[in-house]
Amino acid sequence: NSYTLTKPAPDSELTILWEACEAFLSSAKEERKPISELIDTLSKRPYKLKMGVIDFWVPLFLLIRRGDYALYSEDKFKPYVNKDELYLITRKPELYFVKSFELNGLRLSFFNKYRDFLQQNASEKLNVNTFIESIRPILLMHRDLLPYSKTTNKISFEAQRLREAIAKAQDPEKVFFDDFPAALGVDVNELLKNEDHFDAYIFKFQETITEIRESYNQLLNRFETFIQQELLHGTYTFKEYKKAFEQRFSSLKEHQLLPLQKTFLQRINSPLNDRDSWLASIGQTVIGKPLTQLLDNEEEVLKEKCKHLIQELGNLSEIEKLSVDSVKEEVFKIDFTSHDSGTIPHLIRIPKTQLIALETSIHKIKEELGPDKQLRIALLAKLLKDELKK
Repeated sequence: NSYTLTKPAPDSELTILWEACEAFLSSAKEERKPISELIDTLSKRPYKLKMGVIDFWVPLFLLIRRGDYALYSEDKFKPYVNKDELYLITRKPELYFVKSFELNGLRLSFFNKYRDFLQQNASEKLNVNTFIESIRPILLMHRDLLPYSKTTNKISFEAQRLREAIAKAQDPEKVFFDDFPAALGVDVNELLKNEDHFDAYIFKFQETITEIRESYNQLLNRFETFIQQELLHGTYTFKEYKKAFEQRFSSLKEHQLLPLQKTFLQRINSPLNDRDSWLASIGQTVIGKPLTQLLDNEEEVLKEKCKHLIQELGNLSEIEKLSVDSVKEEVFKIDFTSHDSGTIPHLIRIPKTQLIALETSIHKIKEELGPDKQLRIALLAKLLKDELKK
């Protein structure tokens, strides 16, 4: 009650055609071969098939042997050999190429190491279906990566190359036996000489995949380390440094803050108890976009802006502790830092009436300073440094 398509019986007159097609597939193990080459062979002596027979025979052979080769059209891998592709092969065979799978014990054993890593059952042969089955979870992993993990170069060179090989994967055999080993700096010919090397290679492959997937978490770790070391000058748990910031700025009133300062303080005081979410919310406020979309050159900008905001809130917090009549006086908090003097903190309180009286002097000084902005800043900084030293 069934039938199967398979190779002709040994005594069949069709065996000679079958063997010619098998020889064509064997010749395609090293490099892709155009199907038009097979058609040319069958149309000449000793076969001399007419095109009507060729249009029937070649698609039938390719259908029977599907899975034992990779099919390409215009340099694109065709994962499934179906009736539409078979029809187009008869119309434009010069656009279609095949690449046969080279099968031996070591290559199969090596491929099964990949499948073991992917928690798939060992395969008894190399074919299109097993390759597709094995590459699918790796492609899905790449698809689901965060934008940051797809673009960052703050991972090892091997991880960058492996990520690129996955993103550009087309040839199902080449990607496992050539592209992945090359990305990890491994000579596959040397690797396939000794099965003892397989485990070490797969371990490196697994570690590198993990490095790619964890790159965003490493960004959060670096951001946390910056907060601890540069802003708090110590090592603390998440709960400890979150509480430290909350206490440091507890005297600030939101209505007294600029919009960015207000939002930043709200993020600090948010009820989030998850480290990753809290750091991400702080980072998004500082840089103006989700950290998942951060570019490598924006990481230092993130840290500098965060440091600047913390300093601003710190200065405002110190001023807030003073009894200030904002109607009658101005209060300035200055931290002047230089290589030779270190940091000189200074608090200035001055009546607003006195500031108004200084307007004429301020105007004269501006005229004397000239138009060069950098030079004006340098002169004022020198004067300020000398005054603060006194």
